Amino acid sequence: MGVPLTSTSPSKESSSKKDQTHLRILEAAGKIMREQGYAGSGLQKIMNSAGLTVGGFYAHFQSKERLFANVISDSFRQTRENLAKVVGTTSGRAWVKGVISEYLSPKHRNDIAGGCPMPALLSEIPRAGSTARQVFEKEFKVSLERFRERLEEKNYQHAQVIMALMVGGISLARAVQDDGLADEILKSCREAALGFAKGNGVVNGG
Repeated sequence: MGVPLTSTSPSKESSSKKDQTHLRILEAAGKIMREQGYAGSGLQKIMNSAGLTVGGFYAHFQSKERLFANVISDSFRQTRENLAKVVGTTSGRAWVKGVISEYLSPKHRNDIAGGCPMPALLSEIPRAGSTARQVFEKEFKVSLERFRERLEEKNYQHAQVIMALMVGGISLARAVQDDGLADEILKSCREAALGFAKGNGVVNGG
């Protein structure tokens, strides 16, 4: 009888299956939480969306807050990857312009479930507990630094203003019902953010 040259141990197969299940829960939670918020995302709803039973949740996450923290981190990672695909190998001002234009676009405005987590979850984070807030702050600082280091003047305040315009602009554009007004908001915030990216913005009157 022949003997296989390679084999996968039961423990590795089990670990791989658990990782896949973990990812399914995380993806389902991310989509639902961005669409319906943290408070509106019950574990039953999340696990059903992942095709699993609620009883299996705690084999993967200690609590709903811990899941939320993982969703925040994973959503930031996905957003960076998606934006990187758009801007490609550009750098400096071209990179900043590309990210701002893509972020403050009708396409991103309409993609609540798959878009950046900040506009969708910002109001939920203060009520979610310290773990989620710590993760959010860490990921936000990473994104902020990526902007700052690509600005010609490396201005930290300008990077903060640009991100505030991006998140605030997309949030307002999603909130209004009039598509024309939403487009105007996106355009105004996009132009203002690009102005700061060029060093033309004013902070603290100077």
